[in-house]
Amino acid sequence: MSELVRWDEELARAAQEQKAEEKLPVSNISLKSGVMSFRGVAVPGNALNVVVLASLAERRFYAEKWKPDVKVVANCFSQDEVAPHPSSPEPQNATCEGCPRDAWGSDIQGGKGKACKQTRKLLLTPAGEADYGKSDLAVVRLPVTSVRNFSIYVNEIATLMKRPTWAVMTEISVVPDAKTQFKVLFKCVGVVPDEQLGVLKQRMEDNKALLLKDFDEPVEPTTAPNPGAKY
Repeated sequence: MSELVRWDEELARAAQEQKAEEKLPVSNISLKSGVMSFRGVAVPGNALNVVVLASLAERRFYAEKWKPDVKVVANCFSQDEVAPHPSSPEPQNATCEGCPRDAWGSDIQGGKGKACKQTRKLLLTPAGEADYGKSDLAVVRLPVTSVRNFSIYVNEIATLMKRPTWAVMTEISVVPDAKTQFKVLFKCVGVVPDEQLGVLKQRMEDNKALLLKDFDEPVEPTTAPNPGAKY
């Protein structure tokens, strides 16, 4: 019996080592100009049913105005909304709080917005999979004006359903908006069966660090100049 237990432990270690060497590819979901696309193909109906495995709050400041199809590195960014990341090329302040780039009216695009954009990155996997241990992974960055929609959604399912986002199935859709060009909406479309929760929780824990990568993609502005309102 003891020999069997030792083999179980050895096999478990070997499985984890092999799993670490065979990372599944991660794709970006684009929301450019209000069109949701995955791997370069427009998503039918501009909506996807997914499981949101994890999210990351981030701040990003670009000294240059946004230009379509031009990728530049953020001059200053934060992964915790507390202070600039040590890798920031040009930290703008010792802390995010009190930073002049976080003031209303500082947006270099014009208008009353902030120069430093507070966004969210979400780690997703398709909803309704038979084996969530092998399902695709994707990352989407929300526009600034849709961050509040996600926060409201998270609070709703936590209050009403007593579940985190990785335990429910979510429809993410992109719809036109007169004030901000487009916005991202979230709707619960089902719960993850209990027998799949363990796999999804492990998938979340194994891969949430992916959200810490890729800070070289500019944030597309989604508000017209001088919108006349705070968001």
